[in-house]
Amino acid sequence: MWPQWETRRGRWEERLCEEWIVQDRLLKNYAADIPICPCMLEQAIADRGRFLPDQNCDKDGKVVNCYLHEGAKHCVRSSMPTQSGAGQQCCYDVHGYLMMTADQKWGGRPSRAHDFGQLPWNEANKVPSLSHYLHDVAPFFPCCTWQHEQSWWCMTYRFERRPSQNCVGYQPPGVAGVFGDPHFYTFDGVQYTFNGKGEYVLVRANTDRHKLDVQGRFEQPSNNVYGDAIRATILTAVAAKDNQSSTVEIRLRPRDAQWRYKLDVFVDQHRIFFDRFPQKVQTFPGLTVYTPTDIQNQSHVIAMFESGAGVEVIENAGHLTARVYLPMTFLNQTRGLFGNWSGLVDDDFALPDGSMGPQSNINNFDAMHRQFGIHWAVDNTENDNRGVSLFYQESGKTSSNYADKNFYPEMSSDPYTIIANNVSLKAESVESFCGDSYQCKYDYSVTLNREFGGWAKYYQGQFLTIKENHLKSIISCGALMTPIHGRKSNFRYTPGTEVQFDCDPEFILVGDRKRVCKANGEWNTPTAGDDRRTETEWYNWNPSKTTRCIEEGEHESVSSAITAGIILAILVPIIIIGLCIFRYYSTRNQEQDVTPSPTKKKEVEMKMLPPKTKEVRSSVSPGRETSA
Repeated sequence: MWPQWETRRGRWEERLCEEWIVQDRLLKNYAADIPICPCMLEQAIADRGRFLPDQNCDKDGKVVNCYLHEGAKHCVRSSMPTQSGAGQQCCYDVHGYLMMTADQKWGGRPSRAHDFGQLPWNEANKVPSLSHYLHDVAPFFPCCTWQHEQSWWCMTYRFERRPSQNCVGYQPPGVAGVFGDPHFYTFDGVQYTFNGKGEYVLVRANTDRHKLDVQGRFEQPSNNVYGDAIRATILTAVAAKDNQSSTVEIRLRPRDAQWRYKLDVFVDQHRIFFDRFPQKVQTFPGLTVYTPTDIQNQSHVIAMFESGAGVEVIENAGHLTARVYLPMTFLNQTRGLFGNWSGLVDDDFALPDGSMGPQSNINNFDAMHRQFGIHWAVDNTENDNRGVSLFYQESGKTSSNYADKNFYPEMSSDPYTIIANNVSLKAESVESFCGDSYQCKYDYSVTLNREFGGWAKYYQGQFLTIKENHLKSIISCGALMTPIHGRKSNFRYTPGTEVQFDCDPEFILVGDRKRVCKANGEWNTPTAGDDRRTETEWYNWNPSKTTRCIEEGEHESVSSAITAGIILAILVPIIIIGLCIFRYYSTRNQEQDVTPSPTKKKEVEMKMLPPKTKEVRSSVSPGRETSA
């Protein structure tokens, strides 16, 4: 019954796929402005400003089988839709390498319609979830799931309509952070300590291209075990706003209110929660806020903006750390306590009026406090250079309730100087526990609490790992297409990678069997002369043309044709040369027959004379004839 129905009606999945392809080709291009995928899984996870976990393939979430991306360990999506409503998806295998549709149908695919939709949601292609399923998810089933991976329809889907982008050209974001009592790392990697009390500008960009404000609130912690006030401050809240986006505030809850939630999150002065799975990711105008799926106590919150900026806040045992991630478009456009991101350390400590603060004495806590940090205090009064406080003020409070410009913190980092003689803690214990981390030594000594020093050391190590390892630039040679009816030894694309090709049974490999990714980010070009190709063909080298798998019958036909061509190439010149030689000697012999010798010429003349003349001439000897 099935073959008869298929003969009459045709393959229904092919008809569905064909109709979708025809319709999708009529729509405008959407992939021009989607973000480039990170090369490695660590980069994708650490890029907190542009990518967030895909809830349908999350290594830490509820859905870990990745049924639309078999073999993937984790997938990420772009945090915000583009102006046309499109989005990016990047999937990574168990080794952390990017999976691409050039290798298999399970690679990550860009989306014409972002899963989160785009305001206003009543426009075509911008309805949350539904538009994404209609344009990007549903066509995958008739085109690839219900057909062979190397069918014409699936190949069209993979290489034309929804091709993966390789990571060539991806630029990791810059990152800056604050932790402990409090210690700062600027975008250019400068570390310093500033214990201001109140609300301060962490990052401010106010240019024609970007308008971003990230602010932090610092408060004095509770007294130490001896009842004495601690001469330091800690981070307790972060607020951020990008251009025309909603304002988000992430605030540390009091110790006696942390039995359920560790952090309070406010968006436009409204408290939000992330209890249920559908609430893990929430979108607002110009803003996406989410908590990792495995976090159940709201202790880890990430805010992402349309500009690609991201703010991450983490709480552990009442200790807060904040990190800001910025794409390269913010280069030379930032000010504040996180410095001017320019790649140079000399201009990090710019003041609000544009003048430069201390440059050579950043280890002098007093100079950093008086000549730099205190100038970035913000309040409820609008200021062109510093902005205005973004924090949600409850119960009639204002910024002045938290600010204290006369607060003078501990200005030494030496445990032997900080720790008093009448306490049980010894400086040697601090030195032994903290090692080379002056941040840990400072926090441990000032608070007389090992927990403060331990978390400062932990957050510092975490930040350096992200900055130096996870967000380092990676050279990629890009996609190397897997031959049709063939396979590759691996799907890697970093320098030093050697890829070998092989074919399925009943197919034979034609072309080069091996490619190597060079240090300059290019796949090696085969040496001239291989496969009997000309230099022009090697100059226009294309892996899909030089390395391919063909059927054995076709290979035999091609081989026979090549052999016949070689034979003809050898025999035809020989035959032509032989014919030329034969023609030459034939012509020469004919010329000799036409031109007689002198003896034959005389005989001919004798035959032409009358008989009597012949007798007279024959009786005369040659000698006498000559003398006569």
